[in-house]
Amino acid sequence: MREPLVTRLFQPRDPLPSRLDALWLINRGVVKVMTWDEEGEIVILGYWGENDVVGRPLSQIQPYEMQCCTSVEATCLPLERGSSLSSALCRHVQQTEHWLCSLRRDRPRLRFLKTLIQLSQKFGRPAETGQRIDIRFTHRELAEMVGMTRVSITRLINEFEQQGLISRAGGHIIVLPSADTQFHPY
Repeated sequence: MREPLVTRLFQPRDPLPSRLDALWLINRGVVKVMTWDEEGEIVILGYWGENDVVGRPLSQIQPYEMQCCTSVEATCLPLERGSSLSSALCRHVQQTEHWLCSLRRDRPRLRFLKTLIQLSQKFGRPAETGQRIDIRFTHRELAEMVGMTRVSITRLINEFEQQGLISRAGGHIIVLPSADTQFHPY
């Protein structure tokens, strides 16, 4: 007999339970997946949103933690239902490949700009001047995403703003059209 699907609600900073026999389908909200290196520094493995799948079976990395960035509604998908997961898993793998390619080949400035563009496409909505990233990431969180220091991120945000690539409003970053046309992310 198949295990019934269970949908749960989580608050910001709540961990998603890690199960070896199930994945989580994110119905609403944003989840950060992370690990730590030998020095205890956080390594971001990705940010996932609506219709994305996360879970321990997708990774061999230890430690592996899934943390809610916003209020999250997620459905636990036992692995026995594997056939219904293929498109969500493909999206997960494709996004991971893009993230890893960017981290490997791009200079820090370009890597950060591409990350902002990707975040605006995945977690943004149209604003009057561009694409507003709905999640208010701290400079530290942005630094963890791209393997830079918080100070470097603050400097680059100010530089991008002066160059007309981004703007800021109410704690949100707005990626302007000039950023998207200057660089073609992925």
